[in-house]
Amino acid sequence: MSFFKPSTAYALAAMAMCQAQTRIDLRTQSKSIDFSSASSTKPSQTGSSLPATCTVGQTYLNTSAQPGQNWYVCTAANVWTAQGGIGTGTYSTAFASVTSVTVPGTTHQLGTAKLIVEVYDNGNPALLVEPDSVVINPTTYDVLVKFATPQSGTLVISAAGGGSSSGAGGGGSGANGMAAQLGDFQVTRTSATTLALASNCSSSTPCNARLGGVVYSVAQGATVTLSGGTGTAYFYMDAAGNLTVGHNLALTCTPGCTASPGITTFPANSIPLFSWAATSGSWNSAGADWRAFLSAKTVAAGTGIAILETGPQTQVAVDSAAVPTYITGTATLAFPSIAPAGCASELTFALPGAAVGDSVAEGWPGTQPAGLLGMMRVSLPNTIAVRICNFSGGPTTLPAATYRATIVRSF
Repeated sequence: MSFFKPSTAYALAAMAMCQAQTRIDLRTQSKSIDFSSASSTKPSQTGSSLPATCTVGQTYLNTSAQPGQNWYVCTAANVWTAQGGIGTGTYSTAFASVTSVTVPGTTHQLGTAKLIVEVYDNGNPALLVEPDSVVINPTTYDVLVKFATPQSGTLVISAAGGGSSSGAGGGGSGANGMAAQLGDFQVTRTSATTLALASNCSSSTPCNARLGGVVYSVAQGATVTLSGGTGTAYFYMDAAGNLTVGHNLALTCTPGCTASPGITTFPANSIPLFSWAATSGSWNSAGADWRAFLSAKTVAAGTGIAILETGPQTQVAVDSAAVPTYITGTATLAFPSIAPAGCASELTFALPGAAVGDSVAEGWPGTQPAGLLGMMRVSLPNTIAVRICNFSGGPTTLPAATYRATIVRSF
């Protein structure tokens, strides 16, 4: 009897043919996939920082970013773009009884310096609070909010456009043009000795500001060139609507702005824009943003108060139609001896504004003896007449004394 003994190679080939496939390529070997019954799905990569490289369509969940703005899509080669929120996202944080709040750019992770910063108190409903200042670092995107007095509430930071992150570093592409007024009156450092003021303001995208009842429109930027000095430049719009650089430095301004020397703070009746320090003839790397385009100071007229918009100023005055006015005046008078049951001749003194028929409130000397009766009246325009009668039972001589007359007019 003989037995067939297959070769080793043949046996291995036969075994390979019997093995089942253990991995499936869903991209090419599936159809109409339904994951609704799956215990879990993870369509995005996850991690605490964005990968340095990516291809279009790739997604990533950044576990260290603010929830609601931590999902990124690769929109171009090696460019991550945050999804959701307002613009590219929002960040909020609560604070209590502080005069300043700092949010590092690494914390809000909005990837841009073009931010909208708002503060709300703890009321119900919450009211918008106007900070004393808001400073956004153009490089690190750190946000510093200061208050004149301790405040409690919620700080909300929104990225209004742009804000895509390139690679893992997150360099923002930023907003373009005048989106949400982010470019209005912007001041940027273009070199160690030059600053660009309102460079985004043009005839097609003008920068507008209101002073009182007048709206000024700026359609041209300017360049500020530093030639020396150590100090601070203050960029503001003055009460006449002129872009102005107040300073204690050596600098010049191209047409479109006015250089005003000897200025060490923002003047009254001006709109603050930026302040920028210089050291030994060179601009510092960053300035302070003092703009507050969403702020307003509402002046409401109460009872007896009238408000009048006069050009760039708001005039607050007493409403004479609702508030009584008065005029008052004094004079020193000396009456002669007055016989019992007699009256002295009238003496007069001037009271400008007095009109015949006005009621007079009399003011008598504190030394006037008892038993005397007096009266005052407007005898002629601008003239007060005083008469005194003696009911004391004996003759009376009055020394010189001060008499007051007051007229109150009610409307």
